[in-house]
Amino acid sequence: TRHVRARKKNGDLFPAEILVRQFKCSGEDMFIGVIKPLMKAMHLQAMISRNTNIQEMNIDGVLSIDTVGTILTANNSVCKMFEFTAEELIGENVKLLMPIEIAQNHDEYLASYLETRKRVVIGKIRRSRGQRKSGKIFQLETKVEEVGTTPPVYVGYLKDVTDMAQLESQHKMADAINKLSITACIVMDAKGIVVSFSQAAEKLFGYSAGQVVGRNVKMLMPLKTANVHDEYLSTYAETGVKHVIGSSRVVEGKAKDGTIIPIDLFV
Repeated sequence: TRHVRARKKNGDLFPAEILVRQFKCSGEDMFIGVIKPLMKAMHLQAMISRNTNIQEMNIDGVLSIDTVGTILTANNSVCKMFEFTAEELIGENVKLLMPIEIAQNHDEYLASYLETRKRVVIGKIRRSRGQRKSGKIFQLETKVEEVGTTPPVYVGYLKDVTDMAQLESQHKMADAINKLSITACIVMDAKGIVVSFSQAAEKLFGYSAGQVVGRNVKMLMPLKTANVHDEYLSTYAETGVKHVIGSSRVVEGKAKDGTIIPIDLFV
């Protein structure tokens, strides 16, 4: 076979694959040619090449599997994330990238979806766990989409969210400590906007967290202190000199009902 350019009746050229065979007919040499247009095949190849390039540029992991879980493609981010080479992954079952407690049910999930077409995972962003080549388990955010080919192909988008999961865990722990603490705890940003208001603070000042978070902390101070608080913050931001931070002081606070209350303040 040879790849050639053929010409249509209107003069347009198109790529084609041609096969020529010689045979005898009544003692005479005859030739038969089989020509196959390659426009669709070349267009498909271009799409595959383009999609592959896009996958390689994607900072998140992208892999595709068939209906029984065999890995068809895996971009560089997947390889780095799971510590495998592409050659080690392609042709293997995707269960290779899962902890045993997830992997043992994956074939059943695939078979059930093919039979029922009920979408439990496809099209949804979910938290899961992956397993690196070293055996280390890590937190993943996954989304699976189905490509409408025959047979179907499933494309998975994977993001390592280990750091995010740790921050969430720390936040939950800190939140639990704040709720249990008998000491009022208020967190504000550099401009004095309250971002966290503990249950003990709610009891002390008479406000709910929803009434305080997002507002300036000056609302919890008598007027004479509130009038200069922004200046204190801007001076510290400019000079870095600590007059209040790291020390304990007795100051006055103002409750929701206007009552002035003495407070032992540590910043």
